[in-house]
Amino acid sequence: MNKRTRFLISIGILLFLAGLLFVIALLPSQAHDFSNVRVIAHRGYDAPDNSLLAYENAANAGFEYVETDVRFTKDNIPICIHDVKVDDISDGQGFVEELTLREIQSISFSGSKILLFEDFVAFCADHKLSPYVDIKNYSSYTKEQMKILVDMISSAGLSDDTTWISYDFQYLRWISKYNPTARLGLISSSVGRDVISAAELLKTKENEVFIDTGSVSAQGVELCKAADIPLECWTLRRVPDKRTYIDPYISGFTTDCILD
Repeated sequence: MNKRTRFLISIGILLFLAGLLFVIALLPSQAHDFSNVRVIAHRGYDAPDNSLLAYENAANAGFEYVETDVRFTKDNIPICIHDVKVDDISDGQGFVEELTLREIQSISFSGSKILLFEDFVAFCADHKLSPYVDIKNYSSYTKEQMKILVDMISSAGLSDDTTWISYDFQYLRWISKYNPTARLGLISSSVGRDVISAAELLKTKENEVFIDTGSVSAQGVELCKAADIPLECWTLRRVPDKRTYIDPYISGFTTDCILD
């Protein structure tokens, strides 16, 4: 290979690399502007999950939306707790629905006492926070229990500020029965046509329905766009970088961190 040929090959490689860099520069950035979306504190912020301290920290950190998990005790009292059993998160044992409130209040949860749903609601009202209420789907709750939750929210004057989310379609239907204008989020690990169909069935002329997913994909986003259903996602454990798939269509993020 003579010098001229090597020179031309070198020039060709340089032009190719320059063109590639130009194309990459024109690609849309995956960085997301979080200023125009809902940013929801996942079970509070920077403290034991679902504790009063966690919600105090969320309020002090500037969150406007806070998520909590709700279950009922054996004596039908709603409390803020994620797990179906207390074993892994406290010094006690047993299923939440098989323990009375008094029994649960005698247990230590990472040095904290269990937070009553009623007290969580009062805290949100006092601090102008908008609740995201995740009704856990591992138990067979009744429509009467859904009414208890709706009434507590209503009594605190938070009906218009509360979002109800659940994997359980029927729970959301019951919430809608007692508050036809309630904002509903159907939780799903991913977005498919079956999830879209279920979300559409929750729609009324008076409410807003969205899908809350743990796995965002381009196909899922397009399905939501086609059905005109908003999309939110969970749970961001860190501030996303350009390798994270985040679409501008997403209107809310449940997160464990501060999103700027």
